[in-house]
Amino acid sequence: MKNKFMTKMAAAALLLLGVLTGCGSAQAKKGDDYVLKVGYGTVLCQAPLQIAIEKGYFEEEGLNYEAVKMDGLVTEYVGSGQVDASYGLVSKFIQPIDNGLNIIMTSGIHTGCIKLLVKPDSGIKQVADLKGKTVGVNGLAEAPCVLLKRALYSQGVNVTPDNLEVDFVVYNNSDLAMALESDAVDAICLVDPAATVAANNNGYEIILDTATDPAYADEYCCATFVTRDLAEQHPEIAAKYTRAVMKASAWVDENPEEAAKYLIEKEYLSGNPEVFGKILASYEFTPSVQGGYDAVVKNVNEFVQIGLLKENTDVDAFIKKSFVFLDDVEETY
Repeated sequence: MKNKFMTKMAAAALLLLGVLTGCGSAQAKKGDDYVLKVGYGTVLCQAPLQIAIEKGYFEEEGLNYEAVKMDGLVTEYVGSGQVDASYGLVSKFIQPIDNGLNIIMTSGIHTGCIKLLVKPDSGIKQVADLKGKTVGVNGLAEAPCVLLKRALYSQGVNVTPDNLEVDFVVYNNSDLAMALESDAVDAICLVDPAATVAANNNGYEIILDTATDPAYADEYCCATFVTRDLAEQHPEIAAKYTRAVMKASAWVDENPEEAAKYLIEKEYLSGNPEVFGKILASYEFTPSVQGGYDAVVKNVNEFVQIGLLKENTDVDAFIKKSFVFLDDVEETY
């Protein structure tokens, strides 16, 4: 009887072990089969993300992913769970992160892409000349407006909420050039390619170009990000995603004209391939993890100075929740 009892106990133990092992295998498989939802837009500065999709950089990293075309705000796609990874303008994400947006940045991708335009006869020759003027922007929390506030503050123009010496007026992105042409505003600040196209078509002067201005030329304007949940629960997937986009960015850096032509052919973009190629060539597409981190540090500190973040913000803690150094991601590619 004792031997039979022991045999039954051993069998039960083996069955339990099999169940537990099976559960473990299922969990591991679930992690391996995680479908990464990569959000992309049809904007020029996302060329590395579009190239990563089209030229197989995600497949090379062994990612199981779904490309999700975003027709609205990336923050809405992330907030609704439709996207776990994408990239965009660092300065655009600081306030949403402060408001609880569940993302964390992982690498700087490129510099440049924002310009301040005026009419040639405006008398405005530098950013400080905007004091007492009206500037058209596509949103008060959008990157062009935030960048311009930073630039104004650095030149002694007050832009804090309780002492604003420049009037910002919001227009649809497509209407900004018309607003400047009709003298509804004294200047417009917007991203490429719309900025370069407006300057070329209307003969506007570029007062500030973040691709060439000494204060911003080395600052990474755009960074990869993943959801904080993904970074914590699937760090290997977050690393693969980051590496893929960084490698694609390095390819764009070497082939800006080809990238522009290719993405127009693939209908990610609509416009003049020669103009777009020159725009891409004017940016620094050498990806950098440290560069992305430094951009976050700079933005967070300046956001506090100009009142876009609370004065009592714990800057170190905010930076820590905004950027992560992932294992197995090199400094650059």
